[in-house]
Amino acid sequence: MKKKEKLAGKFSVKNSITTKMMLFVISIMVASLGFSTAVSFILNSSGSLNILNVVLTETAETAAVALEKDLKATSNLIGEIGMIKDLSDENLSQAEKQAILDERKKLYGFKSLFMTDANGTVTTNGYSLAGEQFYQTAMRGEIYIDTPRITIDGSDVDMVVGAPIWKDGVHGSEIVGTIFGVFYGDYVSNMISDIKVGQTGHT
Repeated sequence: MKKKEKLAGKFSVKNSITTKMMLFVISIMVASLGFSTAVSFILNSSGSLNILNVVLTETAETAAVALEKDLKATSNLIGEIGMIKDLSDENLSQAEKQAILDERKKLYGFKSLFMTDANGTVTTNGYSLAGEQFYQTAMRGEIYIDTPRITIDGSDVDMVVGAPIWKDGVHGSEIVGTIFGVFYGDYVSNMISDIKVGQTGHT
């Protein structure tokens, strides 16, 4: 595997992240257009409608910038975990490595946080995740951030993230495994609720 160029504090992110962000923004704009059309029937002033359109456009643009910032922060976070030197230390037991991840899980609010070996086997239970997209992406040396998904029971929304584990914690060296984590739904909702638009500071 060719070494990737080292950039301090930055990690390669799957191109689809930008696509996902743009799809989110487009959905806002589509919803905004529908809302604007409905409101136009009850607005008597064309000036009021123009103001509404400006606000809706600002909302979409601000949402794109805010989400891009949050996704980059998420990318850096999971990428830095993959660069923890002890996770690639062959002298540490799997229990000791999982204890390191459990600390990060509690610190950063993950719902779950585990690691696989280079073959895609979960180190705590032996399950194979070699067919999962996060694993395949991470083994290419890239950060994986999935679109938020509703849980099977419909009670919450989860977001899966993944990253390579670099040998000796050196970015661009040998990939010896992967990290995969799941964020709670409130992590995603907080990303959206942090978006502020205009003087009122609301989306």
